[in-house]
Formats: sequence, structure tokens, C-alpha cells
Amino acid sequence: DPYVILRVAGQEHKTSVVRRTLRPDWDESFCMHVHSRDDVLVAACYDWDFASAHDRLGAVAVPMTDLLHQDVDKFFPLCDGDDGLGPQLQGAVRLRLSYRA
Repeated sequence: DPYVILRVAGQEHKTSVVRRTLRPDWDESFCMHVHSRDDVLVAACYDWDFASAHDRLGAVAVPMTDLLHQDVDKFFPLCDGDDGLGPQLQGAVRLRLSYRA
């Protein structure tokens, strides 16, 4: 039952929870304001649980500088750190990202 929390520049958005799948398709859009080229988008993936704490599946970090000149549509490998850095884990999340001035 995965979901993703997206964070950048003090803002946070959460996708819906997709039940009973290991291959979710959220097809959701969020608009977030970037304050600096140095900002980093962190997408943290979780597995929703009814009776216990939600399990963290991993996270990815995408620097805004990666989006300045072209849109991004790719699979990002999940990493162990809450900041989207650290050792790679099993699994990936597909993100379609664009920067608009």
C-alpha cells in the first residue's frame, strides 16, 4: 500500500495510498514553489499500515539544478537515507518533473 511524500523548500505534498500493489500508478500532479536553485526535492516512499507505523521504503533526492534546462521523466533508485542519499535499496520510483520560472 505505497504512497509518497514530496518535500522541497519547506513544502510538503502527499500522494494517495494505492492499495494492494507493488507497482502503483499515482498519476497525480503537484505544484511546489522553489526558492533557490540550490533547493532539493526529496521524494520519500512509504508502505501504509493500518495497525502499526508506516514502513519507509526509501527516498530519492533531485536537485533543482537537474531541472533547469530540461524536464525529467525517469525511474530513480530508492536510497536508504531520509534525505534521499545513502546506500541504494531495492526498488525505484518514477517521477516526471519540470521546472517553470
